[in-house]
Amino acid sequence: MIYDEKAEKLEQAGLYRRAAAHWLTVLDNCRDGLSREWVTRRRLWCLQQAETPPPLTDTFGDVRKAATELQKSMGIWQPDGNAFRKIKKHSSKEQAVLRGVKSRPKTD
Repeated sequence: MIYDEKAEKLEQAGLYRRAAAHWLTVLDNCRDGLSREWVTRRRLWCLQQAETPPPLTDTFGDVRKAATELQKSMGIWQPDGNAFRKIKKHSSKEQAVLRGVKSRPKTD
């Protein structure tokens, strides 16, 4: 096992690409095969750590569910998104009643 202070500090700082580049310079100075193999594995490990994970793909349903949970935790959730509407939506029963009231002929 080979110790290199600079490369290990870079790893601890999370600078894995720079650490991998430094391990490459250490590899040039290795004389025996076991040391070269160990440094090569360490360099590959640094490069694996440097890879960014694939981005998460959110669907509309996931975003909607997260927004609803957040609204409920804040105490502002109302059915059909009424908390964010100027004119509130009515249920189908209420709309039928309103239509019935509007369709009655006026009596004078």
